[in-house]
Amino acid sequence: MKEYYSQHVKEYRRRMRLRGEIINKIEGHEYSNAENAAFELVNQLNPTHFVTLQLKQQRQIKANNGWSVWVRGDDAVYYQAYQSFVQALSKRTQPKSLWQSQKLTIGNAGILEGGFGRMRNHMHLVLTKPANLNEIYFRGTICMLAECGSWLMGGEFGVNIQRIRTAKDQINATFYSAKRGIDRIMIA
Repeated sequence: MKEYYSQHVKEYRRRMRLRGEIINKIEGHEYSNAENAAFELVNQLNPTHFVTLQLKQQRQIKANNGWSVWVRGDDAVYYQAYQSFVQALSKRTQPKSLWQSQKLTIGNAGILEGGFGRMRNHMHLVLTKPANLNEIYFRGTICMLAECGSWLMGGEFGVNIQRIRTAKDQINATFYSAKRGIDRIMIA
């Protein structure tokens, strides 16, 4: 992941080390909408993983009569793929009785990128792993769901999972995700 530093992060790094659970803002500093959204994501979600999923640019859909049609992906299709991915991940990371009664989703935010020039469509996800869940199981579930998703690319380069350990990593992941603005942020 490319490190993205706003003016706030540069100033904050000069003054003190990043510590603690809540990321505080500097008094009197003007923040952009993307920076404010990134702060809210960090403080509300407390993300533990930064995941990049490659999306299929188009796929072949076969009809009942034997004909097949190539369909290109767009924002609506990719948003539906994001929602179904988060629902499936939430279902597999919670006890069955809890999922059936409450259907709680894990903490998440997603951002679509690409689709112009030579950049492939891909999705950045900021996820919060449940505390009682094993790290290996969580990563394996993400990879398995990417293989099964109809618009998600599987394989060696289809999924990139990075663990977020420090407050600095949390800020970098959310600022990087919101670098093109807050209109692309998705929450399921």
